Amino acid sequence: MIVLVPAMAKPPTFDVNYYQTQFQWRAGGTVSTPYGQWSYGPGGIKPPIASTEKSVMRQTGDVLHSSFVYNPTVFGNPRGMSHVYVDDGTGHWILHEGKTMYKYQPIYGPYTVVNYFRGYMDFSGTPSTSTFVHGVLYQWAYIMKSQKEPVQSFCPNAMWDPVMNGWLVGFSIYWQDPLPPPSPPTYSMPFPTSPFPRPIPANNCNPLGL
Repeated sequence: MIVLVPAMAKPPTFDVNYYQTQFQWRAGGTVSTPYGQWSYGPGGIKPPIASTEKSVMRQTGDVLHSSFVYNPTVFGNPRGMSHVYVDDGTGHWILHEGKTMYKYQPIYGPYTVVNYFRGYMDFSGTPSTSTFVHGVLYQWAYIMKSQKEPVQSFCPNAMWDPVMNGWLVGFSIYWQDPLPPPSPPTYSMPFPTSPFPRPIPANNCNPLGL
């Protein structure tokens, strides 16, 4: 689960409150699932995760500043937590170069995991608590080891990715909306395998068109 907190204290921040539905695939831990099936979501072992969350943002010109915080807590001196959304001039705020690195041994063993994030937020006017319309966030988790260094001992369903030159061990899609989803959530989201979206190129904020 991902939430956002302010990267800096000045200028003043504002909250963006939303209902977040997460479709998740993980290759390790208690929710390890074969690639191509959601660990959470349609066809997975649990329904989509729906929760109330918020992003705390700070605006400077055409940039929104925020930072990622992980739940559960990750370890190994997480780096790259601060990120920015940039206005494309249409109320479409695009996440630029979201990337973090950390260790979380209960799932990913002794290795550093690199997370890439892509996505956007839409506002109906000047970004504020009341103008938020919709958001999408994509998350990829890679262990950047060579193909000759398998990681299946702790991530049994890890997939080698020749494009990223690392082991894919996690992928999530987060839908963020101001109104609550049905209870239980009935969103449909097929696992994207043909082709599988990747975090490159960095300017592709919404590879699935959500």
